[in-house]
Amino acid sequence: HQQELAVARGELQAALEEGEAQSQRATERLQGALGEHQAELSRLCVAHGAEVGSLRQQALQLEQELEARGRERQSLQEQLSTAQAELASQQALLQQLRTYVGEQGSGLGPERQHLLGQVQRLEGERDALRTTAELLQLRLASLSDILALQELELTRKPCDPLQPERPRKSRSLLRPLGREKVFALMVQLRSPELGASGGRHQTCSRGKVSGLLEGSGS
Repeated sequence: HQQELAVARGELQAALEEGEAQSQRATERLQGALGEHQAELSRLCVAHGAEVGSLRQQALQLEQELEARGRERQSLQEQLSTAQAELASQQALLQQLRTYVGEQGSGLGPERQHLLGQVQRLEGERDALRTTAELLQLRLASLSDILALQELELTRKPCDPLQPERPRKSRSLLRPLGREKVFALMVQLRSPELGASGGRHQTCSRGKVSGLLEGSGS
């Protein structure tokens, strides 16, 4: 019996030691996993803080850009109003001159050719003013569309910096150079329409058109 008791005690001691060893290994694994989790959590917190700072900076830049483009839109509206007023005045003057030439007829003598030349010149200036007004309307419309997109982007809730990269990137509505690309595309689409009015006033309006196109990138 004593021998059996000794064997049983030995087996019990071995079982206790094995249990303690397993418990120690499990504790070490848990501590390692906890350390990794804490390190990952710390890394995510740092990344989150950096992303929040970046989002705030982007929002500030977008607000400043909105203010600048708002001022640009106001300037375009004023230029358009001026161009439309000049166009109306030129149209009225042209109509008066045509009426005068028509009423006087051949009684004007040599002066008739001079007046007809003035009519042609005024028609060219009128067409140039019309082209200028159309381009101003085009710029104003494209700028208004871009402002609407940027205002929508500004009012959207900030995205979660912890979510996957692709969904975060897909939330952006407008990228740099968006205005220039939109304006260039719209000018290309409208170019045939603007050119259909004839080549008579192209030389007169070339300087104003070039100025408007260059102004679109400012």
